[in-house]
Amino acid sequence: MKKVITLDKTKLILLGIIGILIVGLAFSLYDRGNALYTIDKYQKQIDSLDSELVILQQEQTQFEAEIQKYKDSLIVYDHKIDSINLNIENIRNYYGEKISNIRNSSPTELYNFLTDRYK
Repeated sequence: MKKVITLDKTKLILLGIIGILIVGLAFSLYDRGNALYTIDKYQKQIDSLDSELVILQQEQTQFEAEIQKYKDSLIVYDHKIDSINLNIENIRNYYGEKISNIRNSSPTELYNFLTDRYK
């Protein structure tokens, strides 16, 4: 005898949902395997970029140290220039006074001035 299997709507819907879940689970497992592959690929790129970043940060530190050295040198040179300019100003004032004194000097005083100046 033949038995006829009858499925009511509820069993049919449950069977359909179970089938969809099985297909969805299989697809997600397959996709997860590909995702792990791409994550590894990106992780290698991230690691490579991290190592480049470390190298660039070291170079930046070296450049900043060199820049600071130049700034310090500039400060020293600025002080030297200021000192030289002050000396020049003092010399100008000194000889300016001497020149103004020459106008009121006698020939003997003028002779002494010139011999002191060109010693």
